[in-house]
Amino acid sequence: MTLRQTIPKRPTRRESKGRSFCISLWGLMAVPIIIRIDRPLGYGLDEEAIKAVQKWKFVPATNNGVPVAVAVNLEVTFHYPDPPP
Repeated sequence: MTLRQTIPKRPTRRESKGRSFCISLWGLMAVPIIIRIDRPLGYGLDEEAIKAVQKWKFVPATNNGVPVAVAVNLEVTFHYPDPPP
């Protein structure tokens, strides 16, 4: 799933890519109840990763046809395109 998300500042070239890893608990209605950054990226991107995950929609996990809460490991990737020449 690709979402456009605002990024707080223009990072330097060294900071221009990265992955933020999240651990999340999804409730019975398939919405995130808890989102925690497992491996921080910094530069305000972890907060933007949380905002992006809060917008995601899934079909609820089920066990024998009954919706259940589930823990999920997620990866949110950030990158800036190279500036035009």
